[in-house]
Amino acid sequence: MKNDAVSPVVGIMLLLSMTIIAAGVLAAFAGGIGSVSEQTPSVDLSVSSYGSGDNLRLLFEHKSGNGLTPSDIKVSFLVKNPDKNDYGGSFMLTELTDDTAWSAGEILTTKNITTTSEIFGISADELKAAANVSTPVEIKIYYLPSSTIIYQSTILLEEK
Repeated sequence: MKNDAVSPVVGIMLLLSMTIIAAGVLAAFAGGIGSVSEQTPSVDLSVSSYGSGDNLRLLFEHKSGNGLTPSDIKVSFLVKNPDKNDYGGSFMLTELTDDTAWSAGEILTTKNITTTSEIFGISADELKAAANVSTPVEIKIYYLPSSTIIYQSTILLEEK
């Protein structure tokens, strides 16, 4: 009769330990420890200035890699103005396109000097003056779902 009492005790201990393990796993995922973050896309991008005069614009080229959703992309810039104070800002890529996808081989662009100066938050005359002296502009492109930089470079804002 002594062996009969061992089986229910072992069963209860197994159930109790399984419950504790399940609660721990659930708590880890609920607390964010076990969450899976968004994968950063693998892309090859380039940014350059193009045009002259009233046709001065920025080109954003998606050379290769995963497709991107413009609403997931934020572009920040820092204009390193040699004559005045540096200034910077940011904008969403949706300001350049209404498309819901940006695929390899596609180029997004500001339309002219007016839209380019609006992106930078300066007047068209200030933008022309900056382009005349080949002003460096640090560009960073962020993929917001994973909070990572997918492109970083310093370009020269100049007429071409």
